[in-house]
Amino acid sequence: MKTAMKCIIIVITMALLVPLVGCGLENEGEGQVSIGVLPPSPFYIPIPENMMDLRGEITSQLALAYERAEMAEAMVTNDSNGKRYHDEQHMLYSWNNVADLSEFYLVEVDIEGFELTVITISRYGFSYWYHCIIGSSDSAAIHILRPQDNITPDESWQAVKEQILWDPRGTHITEDGMLYSENVNDIFARIGNTSFRMIVPDRLNNLEFVHSLALEVVASSELVVLNR
Repeated sequence: MKTAMKCIIIVITMALLVPLVGCGLENEGEGQVSIGVLPPSPFYIPIPENMMDLRGEITSQLALAYERAEMAEAMVTNDSNGKRYHDEQHMLYSWNNVADLSEFYLVEVDIEGFELTVITISRYGFSYWYHCIIGSSDSAAIHILRPQDNITPDESWQAVKEQILWDPRGTHITEDGMLYSENVNDIFARIGNTSFRMIVPDRLNNLEFVHSLALEVVASSELVVLNR
C-alpha cells in the first residue's frame, strides 16, 4: 500500500509542478518539429475578448483541433533518415494527450480587474489563465488535475494533501478542508472527481479572498463530456 501511494504521489507531484514550468504561452519559431523533440509548452486555446459562450468556445476549438490533428497525421512526412515530422501544433496536441481528453470541468469565475485570456491543456491538467486588464503583468490561474485511470478521487486527494503538507513553508487547512499556502500564493481544493490548484498574484493573496475564489470555482464547476 505504501509503495502504491508513493507512485500516486509521484504522479500528482508531476501534475502540480507542470503549471510552474514554462508559464509563457508563446512558442518560438514556426514550421516543422521532429516527433522526437519534447515541446516546452502545453496545448493552448486562446479566448477572444467579450466572449459570451465559454463552453461553446472550448468545445468548438477542441473539435477543430481534433480535425486538424487527423489531417496532419494523414499528411505526415518522413525525412531522408526515416524520421517522422509533424507541424508544431500537431506536436503539442499529441504530446499533451488532447485526443484522450474525454471531459473537462467548465468553471466561470470572475476576478475583478482580470480577464480570462487562454486555456491550456497538458497531459496533467486543464488550466484557466487570467491576466490583469490594465496596469500590471499580474496573472492568476486555475489548474484542474486530469483524473488518472488507476487512481480513485480519494487516493488522488490524499496524495495532494500529503505532498502539500510535506512542504516546510506551511499550509493552512480551512474548515471545509481546502489547503491554503500563503507563502506560495495558492489554494488546493477538491472538485468533482478530481482537484484543482488556484494561484493568485501577491496583491490578491489573503486567505479570505483566495478561499472565496476557490468556493466560486467549486460552485460554478460543470463537468462537460466531449463527443467525438
